[in-house]
Amino acid sequence: MGKLALVILCAASVAGCASTQLNYNTLDIASSVSSLYTKQVLSNLSKYIDEPEGLPAQVDIAAGTVQTSNSVTPSITGPVSKSFTYGAAGLVTGSAAAGASMTGTFADSWQQNWNVSPITDANTLRNLRAIYRYAVYQTNIEQEYHVPRASIGGKLVANPYLSSFPQCVLCGPSHGRNPKLRGGWLYWTGPDWRGLQNPPPADVPVVSLGHYGAHELFMLKSDFDRGYLADFTLFVLPVSEPSLGGGTGGGSAPSRHNFNILVPQQILPQQQSQ
Repeated sequence: MGKLALVILCAASVAGCASTQLNYNTLDIASSVSSLYTKQVLSNLSKYIDEPEGLPAQVDIAAGTVQTSNSVTPSITGPVSKSFTYGAAGLVTGSAAAGASMTGTFADSWQQNWNVSPITDANTLRNLRAIYRYAVYQTNIEQEYHVPRASIGGKLVANPYLSSFPQCVLCGPSHGRNPKLRGGWLYWTGPDWRGLQNPPPADVPVVSLGHYGAHELFMLKSDFDRGYLADFTLFVLPVSEPSLGGGTGGGSAPSRHNFNILVPQQILPQQQSQ
C-alpha cells in the first residue's frame, strides 16, 4: 500500500508539472513575438543596405501553438507466494515474501511552433519597401509611399482609418509623414552596395543590434532609449481596422488590400560618404 501511494503521489506530481510547464511555455512563446518581428525588421534593413531596390522578405505571424504533455505509467507487482518454516513444536521460525516489485515510466515533452504567412501583395510590398528605404537612406517617403485606399460612396479615397494617428505612415488630408517614423538612425559596418560604410560616431554611446547579412548594425543609445527601433517595427506590421459591427477587427490586415495601384516613383538613395 505504501508503494501504491508513492506511485499515485508521483502521478499527481507529474500532472502538476504539466500544468506548470504549459504556463511557462505559453509565456515563453508570447515573449518571443517581439523578438521575431524585430529580427525580421533588422534582417530587411541589412538587405536594403546591399540592395536598395529589392523587395522585403516579410511574413505575418498568423498563429502560435503550444503543446505540453506529461505522462506516468506505473506497474506494481504484489507478492505471489509465501513460504513458512515450522519447527518441531509447530512454531513459525521464518517467513519470506517473493515477487514484490514496482516500476514506472515517466515522459515529459513539449512543442512550440508558429504559423506564418508571407506577405505577397505587390502594393503592400511597395509600401514596405518605401518604409525600409526611408529608414536606411532617408529617401522621399512622401513620393514613394501611397496611402491605402478604401471604397466609400462608390469612390476610391484615402482610407480614413489608415490615414489617422497613430497607425498612419502618411497622415491626415495633407499626407504628412508621421513624426514617429524616423529615418537616418541606422548605422552599419561592412561595405554597402556602393562600397561605403556608415559606422556609428565614436564619441557617443551606441547599441549593437547584431550581425545581419554582411553587416553589423548599430544605433545611438539615445535613439534606442527613445524607442526609435520599436516605433519603426510597428510601422511594418499589419494593421486591422475596426469592424463595422463595433470592436476591433481580427482578420488579416486591410493594408494588404485597397492600396493605390499606381507604381511609386523610383527614388535613388542619397549618396552618403563615410
